Amino acid sequence: MTQDIWKKKLFATTLLAGVAGGIWAGAAVAQDAETDEDEIVVIEEVEADDEARQERVVVTGSRLRRDSFTSVAPLQVLTGETAIEAGLIDSSEILKSGTSVQGVQLDTNVNSAFVTNGGPGASNVSLRGLGSDRTLVLVNGRRFAPAGVEGAPQLPDINLIPSSMIARVETLLDGASSIYGSDAVAGVQNVILRDEFDGIAFQSFNREPLEDGGKTERYSVIMGATGDEGKFVLSAEYRAQEALYLKDRDWQYDDNGVACSFDYERADDGSTYKLCGGAVGAAEFITLTTPFGTGPEIIPGWFRPNPAQTSNTYLTRASLMEANDNLIPEQTIFNVYGLGDRDVEIFGHDTNAYMEMSYANSQTFVRNGFHGQLFPTVSADNPTNPFGAFGINATPVIFSPIKRSNIDVDITQTRFTGGLRGALDFVPFLNNWEYDIFGQYSRSVGDSVRPAVLEERLYLSLATTRDDGTGTLVCGNPNPDNFGFDSQQTCVPIDLFAPSLYSNTNPQFATQREADYITGERSVTTKVDQMLFGGFATGPLFNLPGGEAGGVIGFEYREDGLDSGTDTIAATGGAAGFFADRRSTGQVGIWEAYGEVELPLLADRPGVEDLTVNLSGRFVNHEFFDNEFVYSGKIGYSPVEYFTIRGTYGTSFRAPGLRELFLGGQSGFTSGNNDPCVVPIAARVDHDNDPGTPPIYDPTNDTRQAIVISNCQAEGVDPFSRGLAGVSSIETFRAGNVGLDPETSTAWTAGFVFEQPFTDAFDVSLGVTYYDIEVEDAPVIPSTSFILGQCYTSTSFPNDPFCQQRVRDPNTGALAEVNITPFNLSGFGTSGIDINLRTDVDFSLAGRDWTFTTDTVATYSDKVENQVFSDSPVQNFVGDTGFPEWRANLNARLETGPISFFYGLQYIGAVDADRYAEDGELFGTAPDARDYTLPNGARVPTTSIVSAIDDYFLSTFSVEYTGDTFNATIGVRNLFDEDPPLVDQNAWNPTLIGNVPAGAGYDILGRSVFLQLTKEF
Repeated sequence: MTQDIWKKKLFATTLLAGVAGGIWAGAAVAQDAETDEDEIVVIEEVEADDEARQERVVVTGSRLRRDSFTSVAPLQVLTGETAIEAGLIDSSEILKSGTSVQGVQLDTNVNSAFVTNGGPGASNVSLRGLGSDRTLVLVNGRRFAPAGVEGAPQLPDINLIPSSMIARVETLLDGASSIYGSDAVAGVQNVILRDEFDGIAFQSFNREPLEDGGKTERYSVIMGATGDEGKFVLSAEYRAQEALYLKDRDWQYDDNGVACSFDYERADDGSTYKLCGGAVGAAEFITLTTPFGTGPEIIPGWFRPNPAQTSNTYLTRASLMEANDNLIPEQTIFNVYGLGDRDVEIFGHDTNAYMEMSYANSQTFVRNGFHGQLFPTVSADNPTNPFGAFGINATPVIFSPIKRSNIDVDITQTRFTGGLRGALDFVPFLNNWEYDIFGQYSRSVGDSVRPAVLEERLYLSLATTRDDGTGTLVCGNPNPDNFGFDSQQTCVPIDLFAPSLYSNTNPQFATQREADYITGERSVTTKVDQMLFGGFATGPLFNLPGGEAGGVIGFEYREDGLDSGTDTIAATGGAAGFFADRRSTGQVGIWEAYGEVELPLLADRPGVEDLTVNLSGRFVNHEFFDNEFVYSGKIGYSPVEYFTIRGTYGTSFRAPGLRELFLGGQSGFTSGNNDPCVVPIAARVDHDNDPGTPPIYDPTNDTRQAIVISNCQAEGVDPFSRGLAGVSSIETFRAGNVGLDPETSTAWTAGFVFEQPFTDAFDVSLGVTYYDIEVEDAPVIPSTSFILGQCYTSTSFPNDPFCQQRVRDPNTGALAEVNITPFNLSGFGTSGIDINLRTDVDFSLAGRDWTFTTDTVATYSDKVENQVFSDSPVQNFVGDTGFPEWRANLNARLETGPISFFYGLQYIGAVDADRYAEDGELFGTAPDARDYTLPNGARVPTTSIVSAIDDYFLSTFSVEYTGDTFNATIGVRNLFDEDPPLVDQNAWNPTLIGNVPAGAGYDILGRSVFLQLTKEF
């Protein structure tokens, strides 16, 4: 497999180099003999009369070409140079470093540990806390296509963007559907890649934590040439992320020195205790007959637990395995990127032909120590059952030796863009206009492979194992029909009572032959295609008192296609612990036409230095929905040169994506404690300190509503005993819904920009922007607790529509399945304030010239609200994990000659991981803390879980040297070795990996040293 991957990489490199070198070789031939060294420059400032060299630019938020880098819309810019100084080594870190990135981010860790829209191995970004599917990602101003594996990926994987080529990231912070189309609801992130370079340069960028694990390496090469008639740039990049395991960080150890996910409890006196809770409840039989107990011997070799032992003794087995869970999975990414343009003559007219090509391959290896449980019933007549002599059908509860939680992911994306641009001088009345017509095709192919327990073989073996009369165990059908596949010759007896299966850290089957017989693979291959074809024309319209009005008119056609197929094991649910995942396939086309005008109404008048209005609109024809029209208006007013008031108002829309429309069917699991008929954890009391007996019901701690109790009893379920002997996981099932409607939204911003005019000794600029986004008819995935809460609190139970979304097993009383297929809800919204402050001062000291600059960006979130129905309560997530009131970044830089010093400070405000449960705003309540027996035998009554997270600060310091052909940066990220915040593993809301809130911006590597070296030739 490795050789095949490197062959693909070598082929991609050869292909792009050959095409770039062949098509654009004229650029290098035409290059001047003497060329100055290139620099990364956002805008090249030139004299107004030097029109031959004056560069026309397009600023994110507008399609108009203009002579200055200005924007009425709120825009934040992060340069590639600043990313290096801050120790940000991959594209995902760079795009997520802004303060407008709010909510739990679907990074590689989250996507690999949970069933998400992104899929394992991918990384996605969400602005304003509105979800990744409401943030549009562009590369060089064009849509970056979805990529991923499993289910129906509909989000772009930002891991696949070559980070070493990033010149800057422009983040537009208002709705922009009228400019860019669907998905630009919360904003747009436009990644601008380097498009000019002369010569060849090699770069290495390494970051290594001072503790074990988590090292990141990046190596890249860039080459290019620029001439009078064209240019080309070609780059290759290899990036490797070393795995970080839970056991690699001391903050993930409990008070007994065990690396695990732990219960984090607080006693009345304020002291806290961290004790392993394990990935599951009791590790063996609820009756706790085990081969390693120290209590009474029930049968030879099998013991009851000693009542003097604490329950934690039996939970440690799961915990010891969790020590080998990934905090960060291993990942390698290989990128090849090429671009070029050349002046050509078509039908006697000067034209510029351009192209971009990219190839990216991402491989992710998710590794975990705990792989779920197996608990089949073994009949008394099975000779491996030691309890069979007593006529007992035994149910061993073992930890699976087959590593079904491990995932190997391979995602490859290819992207090609080609187009023509030039002057419309051949059209008489458009001789000052320019055109751009292009086509783009992207294809992503993803493969995932997981080890699997072949459930059919396991049950065949257990059901047919017998003594052949000679003392040899055999199994299978003695008269097979299916070509001998279930014959005695192929079937292998499985002994689920073998002592090797009860190892504390490494459970194994008794023989390799047993393991080989029931081990298989569960694989998925996902293909995502996107085709774009569009064009636009832009130029002057007429003169106004403030200057020349400009306009844009254009069109775009986009077609997205999906084919996600599963193998037989995945399709039939033949893997233990997994249900059937159906094939996902579909295709959708969208036609769009758009226009934009910019009107400089007044300029250089008393009281009106500048007054400009920008208007845009877009008509959308979607294959599955009615036509849509969205629009936007922006205004900028400067009464004086140093003060500007600006505001925007616009509508946006988002069509349901591939996953929401075409997901064939995908299963996941959620805790059985979400069942309203299960006794709440707080009402389960350990009355005798004996882990061998189940807890009893305490009605005084039962906070369920009376209608919930009544509806459970009406269904024949006892709500006062269910769950006391343990609960099984609930399967969640989700499919696409072509009946979804597109969501619509409105967004408005208002703010000002002030640049101090009073002295030339220093520069200060301050920008403040208020934003408000409201979304209606949003398709969302309901949570299991929401569906069940609506059902069991309904007065029309069991006929309420939400009750039709769940299936309860009439024999066992357990919830077998909950359907969480998306539907349109009433709406949600967000509002807050963005603050940007920049200072710049030049001074002389010790005979040297110095420049000191600071850039401070802060975001205050007033609300991130969700309302399921128009008459349901509004839930504000601000203050919850991932949604702090304040986020801020400070970057300070001191420069003299070739040396610069950088200090960066990241701030995340305080939150509470259990806030909703305490306020009673959502269904369910936080589980009360349980009493623990400490190693000295003392019982500690704990009264609350640890869920609050204090203000978080992360510092970075670096030094950079820039020479003529050599550049070096050395620094320390997480300068003060700040540990990530930890919360109880049962905290109600957060997505946790270990005890750390995942995707919330907290560093889990610890203090890390980084070094970047670049050499140009």
